[in-house]
Amino acid sequence: MRPSRHVLRVVLALTAIAVLAPVSPSARECGAEVRARLARDEIRAEVRAMTFMVDVDTREDCAKVYVDFTSTERLFDGEEITTTRRGWRKVTTSTTYKVDYEFARDSTITDWKFQVARCVVCGTE
Repeated sequence: MRPSRHVLRVVLALTAIAVLAPVSPSARECGAEVRARLARDEIRAEVRAMTFMVDVDTREDCAKVYVDFTSTERLFDGEEITTTRRGWRKVTTSTTYKVDYEFARDSTITDWKFQVARCVVCGTE
């Protein structure tokens, strides 16, 4: 049984893409440390807002550092939920940035932490 021309064209196209696609170098990993402190905790009209000052240190002159923020929130009915959000910043050897977190006014944050998820040297990703 002969393959149809359509199937043959698709196979040839996929082969060409695989052969011609640029090979990206693997990202060069690096080390980083993160520390955070609560700078402000305020109740606004409809939400409660917390502001954290986050310090990131690395030995690299330039790095893209991915940081996970995990918080445990007690809802108004007593139920607890834990959420994790990931963000990244381009940092130099020592960088401080601000993170704002808003949640329901009638909820309470019972625990929070910032943790380095990944560090990649700039230009290698």
